Amino acid sequence: MVRKVGQEVLILFVLFSYLFCYVFIDFTNLSSLFHKVPKELLNMNTIFISLFLEALPFVLIGIIVSSIIHVFVKPETISKILPKNAFLAFIPVAFIGMIMPVCECGIVPIVRSLIKKGMPAYIGIVFLSSVPIINPIVFTSTYYAFQSNSQMAFLRLGLAFIVVLLIGFFTLLFYRNKNVLLETLEKKENHNHVHHIHSKTSRISEVISHISSEFFSTCKFLIIGGLVTSVFQTFLDRSLLIHLADHSNLSSFVMMGLGYFLSLCSGSDAFIAASFSSTFHVKSILAFLIFGAMIDLKNTFMMFAYFKKRFVFFYIFLTASVVFIVTSIWNLYW
Repeated sequence: MVRKVGQEVLILFVLFSYLFCYVFIDFTNLSSLFHKVPKELLNMNTIFISLFLEALPFVLIGIIVSSIIHVFVKPETISKILPKNAFLAFIPVAFIGMIMPVCECGIVPIVRSLIKKGMPAYIGIVFLSSVPIINPIVFTSTYYAFQSNSQMAFLRLGLAFIVVLLIGFFTLLFYRNKNVLLETLEKKENHNHVHHIHSKTSRISEVISHISSEFFSTCKFLIIGGLVTSVFQTFLDRSLLIHLADHSNLSSFVMMGLGYFLSLCSGSDAFIAASFSSTFHVKSILAFLIFGAMIDLKNTFMMFAYFKKRFVFFYIFLTASVVFIVTSIWNLYW
């Protein structure tokens, strides 16, 4: 307990120190020092900070919603709301993003809490993969990014819906009655929950305590993911991509890999994808838009905080395979 508090105090100190320097120190007076720092490191620092600051609000929103679910939602409530038939449950869950558009950064803790409260893993995965992409914000941004080819917005959401249903089906097939959450985290939280029931009467204070615990356990994975992503974005030689653009199947995997490692927000990735439209085939662009919104490097590290590694790798492989097959079939017949 003392060690945990010490770690939280250290993290808070680092965060507040950074914010203090950012607000109160005039770095223009130190410009002469920047000439001694390699340009690549400065670019990497800028990308890392932008990724972290972009993701942090969505992560915090996700943690707050997750904590409210953890404290106030009963397992019986989840079982009452969901249809008994798994396939009937897939469709309404796939469209939840239309009324609750949450970025992929914030959806992970929410899904974990819902699974802990009794939602089957295969329904949770439909929720996880659909909300960041099947929502009005993503549709609008894609529509404006591809104004010369506005059907891309409809194709992105339509094919994503098919992909989501197939992901749910195969997860049902392989993980129907299996636990996908990390057991160590579950035991720790169950212990904390019992402690809160006996020591605190206010559920609000329990929510706040859970938010604090979730925030510090999640942020370290967000920081690691953001750091690795910033390294990739800084040192990637984009000229290599052009040589692979002529190979239809290979270019799809290249663009999916690019979407994974760039870790762009699903609400803004369409503008990056549009810049590749003159180089890559539409099939590859769609693979980039669908796969990158469902899973990326930054999101993978966050999933490692809550889910078993074997399940995380299963989800990545399944999503990549289904996206490739669906976009290939679309390209073949349309």
